[in-house]
Amino acid sequence: MYKGEADSVALEITFDILAKLADIAVIHTAKNKIVLNQELLPSFKLGKKVVLYDYLAILETQTGLQYKLIKHIRAKKITLTFQGLHQYDEVSRLMMIDYKAIMERLAGEGVLIRLDVCFDENKPFNVQRIAKLMDRVTKPFKNTVYLKTAKEKKKSQHLNIKHYKKFDDVYRLEFVFGKRYLQGSKEDVKKCISKTIKKALGKPFKFGDFFA
Repeated sequence: MYKGEADSVALEITFDILAKLADIAVIHTAKNKIVLNQELLPSFKLGKKVVLYDYLAILETQTGLQYKLIKHIRAKKITLTFQGLHQYDEVSRLMMIDYKAIMERLAGEGVLIRLDVCFDENKPFNVQRIAKLMDRVTKPFKNTVYLKTAKEKKKSQHLNIKHYKKFDDVYRLEFVFGKRYLQGSKEDVKKCISKTIKKALGKPFKFGDFFA
């Protein structure tokens, strides 16, 4: 049976919520109304677009990992992203420790705005069949096949599906869910994304420990 794992998670938090992390992490400010740290800014790789953000910082945890904190000038909240939770390495293991510690401290106050669910198999997924089931078309680009609706040109704000070779013997099918799919309780979210994933796979599947 296919098994879905969380690979990336993005949360929206307020400055008040961010303050709750002060005793388990160090915040290095790169940009705010007072500070403009030229040494830290390059790590955000924003170039000239840096003017579009009024808050940029690095959250450094006790594991030694660092996470970007970003707030667009039009946004009301800060975005905190955990990218690479399921990568088969030590960084992923430590990142999961950080994620659990931070979520425990936030006590449900963060708003989930992105969730990447991946499925790994030792042979390619039938992307043409998945595209047909989801009423999408396949659009190969470099080493990745994107499954898009007929009207989509770039990334969708709601759902992106892609397939690529992860390692020599591992192929990954990835569902990137946006905020529309992530409303309500944890069970509501699981129910909503399960419906979409099951439709795409055309068969039952199960979630990994992250969703327990």
